[in-house]
Amino acid sequence: MKLNKRYRRGIRADLPFYVSASLLTMVTLLMFYLFYIAGTGIGQYGDEFFSRNKREDATFATYMEIP
Repeated sequence: MKLNKRYRRGIRADLPFYVSASLLTMVTLLMFYLFYIAGTGIGQYGDEFFSRNKREDATFATYMEIP
């Protein structure tokens, strides 16, 4: 039983480390998934936008006339 108490004391002493490591891992995974989802959404929107709108239909205005 002495061995079990030693493990419990060791875990209890390092508990802030385990909690902070778990929290940072969760935040990192959350950020990764958010950026991944945003990137795929922007890609799909861009593909749809370019297929719907033709670049030849665009008009441009400049301050000086282009020779």
